[in-house]
Amino acid sequence: VATRTNKDHFLAGMAAMELKQFPQATERFNSILATGDSYFRDEAEYYLALAYIANHQTGDAGELLQKIGSDNGHLYQQKAKDMLGLDWKIIELR
Repeated sequence: VATRTNKDHFLAGMAAMELKQFPQATERFNSILATGDSYFRDEAEYYLALAYIANHQTGDAGELLQKIGSDNGHLYQQKAKDMLGLDWKIIELR
């Protein structure tokens, strides 16, 4: 059995997102974060936050978006900051 790489987990997570299988997507993205490896970490954090939102886990999503938004080196920092504005108020009301 071949060892799965972070890239494999990321692609499987994205496929799960497309299929609206959000719990499976969160498992894949969390697998990446559990490795401690930075390869695909930024992507995994951002898309994990989106999977949390889609799975109605807004508390977890909000915490993760705050973390991303405060990280000056994060690839998705600006997207997270933008989301935490008016969009976030709408998401929380749903």
